[in-house]
Amino acid sequence: MKPRNREINIFNMSLLDILCGALGAFCFMMLTLFPYYTKAKQQQGGASAGEVGSLQQQLEQAKKRIEELDHQFAVAVQIWWGTPLAVHVYLWRPANPPQPEPTLEKKNDTWISKDRKTTCYGGPCSETWLIHDLSRGNQVKVYYVLADTKNDPAPALVTGRILSAPSDLEIPKVMLDAQHRIVLVGTMLRTNDDKLAFTPAAPGSQTAAPQFPVQPQRQIPPRIRETPERRR
Repeated sequence: MKPRNREINIFNMSLLDILCGALGAFCFMMLTLFPYYTKAKQQQGGASAGEVGSLQQQLEQAKKRIEELDHQFAVAVQIWWGTPLAVHVYLWRPANPPQPEPTLEKKNDTWISKDRKTTCYGGPCSETWLIHDLSRGNQVKVYYVLADTKNDPAPALVTGRILSAPSDLEIPKVMLDAQHRIVLVGTMLRTNDDKLAFTPAAPGSQTAAPQFPVQPQRQIPPRIRETPERRR
């Protein structure tokens, strides 16, 4: 009886046949799908170029915005008072359509776009009017309006300050009462060299601020020490 051959051979003709068939199928699939792969890469490259163009456009817009902010001249006028009265600040400047003058019949709100203000209906309190961008040579009239005198018949002493990037300016103190409810405090101007100037209203004019008298300081005599002779 002939003995069986128990030797195991892995790489035989059957295995080589399977491997060659698989390799041929893979090559066929690659050749078939290669055009679609090229189109996908081209589309991806086009999308990347579009994104780069969009980012460049956004960068240019950001640069223009920074230049605009550098040329802007923002000004804020802040007032405060210590009595329980409703006092408002009103900034008037030339506009189209014309900005109305301050009045007691209605609320004096902002007229020009991008201007902002806070409103306080009773003191002690403070108000602020912000001008987004003040043009060169544009004069702004600063008004104080005493809107309500019911809470306290006593006059209100109003203190003001103009805040800007170049410098801060003090506004003269103004006394508001029942006879002076709408008061022109002065005018401010942005000069050609980008500085802020404030001119108080002329005393004696109909809309000028009333003169606030300065109380003289009382002289206190020095204390005299008592001596034994003075006691006698």
